[in-house]
Amino acid sequence: MLKLENVHKWFGSLHVLNGISFEVSRGQVTVIIGRSGSGKSTILRCINGLEPIQEGRIRVDGELVEAHSRHVHKIREKVGFVFQSFNLFPYYTALENVSLAPRIVKGLPAAEARTVAEQMLARVGLSDKLAVYPDKLSGGQQQRVAIARALAMKPELMLFDEVTSALDPELVGEVLKVMQDLAEGGMTMIVVTHEMGFARRVGSRVLFFHEGQIAEEGPPDQIFTDPRNENLRTFIQSIL
Repeated sequence: MLKLENVHKWFGSLHVLNGISFEVSRGQVTVIIGRSGSGKSTILRCINGLEPIQEGRIRVDGELVEAHSRHVHKIREKVGFVFQSFNLFPYYTALENVSLAPRIVKGLPAAEARTVAEQMLARVGLSDKLAVYPDKLSGGQQQRVAIARALAMKPELMLFDEVTSALDPELVGEVLKVMQDLAEGGMTMIVVTHEMGFARRVGSRVLFFHEGQIAEEGPPDQIFTDPRNENLRTFIQSIL
């Protein structure tokens, strides 16, 4: 589903991604962990074509990702992205926020886009919030609307960038539950997170990013119980 080969990314003189290579198979949940500034969010933005890379290749379902290409929007239709901040339109209801992209980007008739939006909001447990505006929703509910909005485009791959980091602790669980349900339903996912319990419980594979490189990777049990990299051991001790 996804293949990265020797990906390099600079911001000026800062070498943010230094030779990143990995693959993601369909149905796999790949979890990326690491300290702030290690390149975790940047790699997601490069996969989605929001940031250009200077070296290497990224392919989604065999198609080359080129950030400034005229065809990058076709990649983005396959790749859903959920950010830390909810980025909902404040003057649109939950239903309108979710139905907008299917209607505008995919050209669905309004009634069909509404049906899709209703289905996706039901999927994240918000059937009773269709007519509610974002400022009347909790942070967890807003993030679930953002997930529903991404799902409404029928993506083949979902990217989650620390989607619980802006939430109060008591709201984190409801968002992680939605993500776990997606994983159990076979959705291909890449998740950047500090939620180590989620990573261990749901992840198919864990990648530890350190200073722009994959310092260690493996199944969750090995990563969390028998880390081989000293930086990973220190990171896990500090988190847990």
